[in-house]
Amino acid sequence: MKKILLTIFTATCSLWGYSQMQFGVQAGVAISNVNRSVPGLSLPGFSIGSNHIVGPTVGATTSLKIWKWLEFRPELNFIQRGSNISSSFVSYTVEGKYRLNYLDIPLHVVYQHQLGPGKIFGGLGPEVAFGLSGKGKGDNNQNVKIKFDGKDEISSDFLHLKTTDLGLSFCLGYQLHNGLFLNGGYYLGLTDIDPNKDFDWKNHGFSIKVGYMFSR
Repeated sequence: MKKILLTIFTATCSLWGYSQMQFGVQAGVAISNVNRSVPGLSLPGFSIGSNHIVGPTVGATTSLKIWKWLEFRPELNFIQRGSNISSSFVSYTVEGKYRLNYLDIPLHVVYQHQLGPGKIFGGLGPEVAFGLSGKGKGDNNQNVKIKFDGKDEISSDFLHLKTTDLGLSFCLGYQLHNGLFLNGGYYLGLTDIDPNKDFDWKNHGFSIKVGYMFSR
């Protein structure tokens, strides 16, 4: 992961001198949930449910003009994902609440159009996130630490998850001529981040961010 971050930093510094590139900062909230399932398991009275959680997101973005109305808009964010998960079997229910901290990199190709005192923009592209840390509460309200090590191990003290989360996302926003912008988006995780083959865990959720693009 260090090599990837170094590559991103070097590329950003190299492109900063390009006249049609802007740099900005942003912060907001992420409304996250998971698709949690047990493939191949079908028992009467057994079910898995989940509810969203709200967490912070903060980071940086750049805007690089590609051609006329198209631009490349990558981001580098800290984002908190997770979910409230419940597993039920007949009358017995196990509740769990997990918060997962990621370094998140959306790579959007964006279409923009001048509208009023600014421009409206929308785009889509791949998104990759790297697990940093996390915590949660499992059965009997027991504290659980998150380990992004990809190990297929079951423990009451630790939840093991894969380090990398890959998915697709889109963004839609509005940016004023003075640099202020509002950016909303949706992320759909395509990677099963649970190393245990008996379970599926895929992240998804919305984000809303307010930011500022610095003028050149």
